[in-house]
Amino acid sequence: MKIFTKSLGAAALITLAGLASCKKETTPDTGGSKKEYVIKTVTVDGTDYTQVQGTLNENYTFTANTNWLLSGGIFVKDGSTLTIEAGTKIKAADDGATAFLAVAQGGKINAVGTANSPIIFTTVKSAAAPGDWGGIIINGLAKINVAGG
Repeated sequence: MKIFTKSLGAAALITLAGLASCKKETTPDTGGSKKEYVIKTVTVDGTDYTQVQGTLNENYTFTANTNWLLSGGIFVKDGSTLTIEAGTKIKAADDGATAFLAVAQGGKINAVGTANSPIIFTTVKSAAAPGDWGGIIINGLAKINVAGG
């Protein structure tokens, strides 16, 4: 009986040590949904950028102290808010996918620059060319003009 108790105690200690060494990864609460976007660090011409791809399905902030790089279409989903701080510079990646920002119906953008700290959308290229930046699209619930009336 003593041998069994010692073996059980040793097994419990080994199990606890194994669990304590595990790293728990946490992700922001998205209301039970998975992230639909990818954020990663990339280096372009010696400058580190935070690259964004995909659909923002939770609230997110582009901070002024970060070099932002958008690759392809970035969508702000219904129920989510993208906040862009004054003085933020957002660049389009030079990766063959035209960068643009689209806010879906029900999505929000909170971007308030100032005369001294404007929000700038441009390209990562040293010489900008037409088509480098696809623009900002905001889809509201208002009536739209259509051909023929």
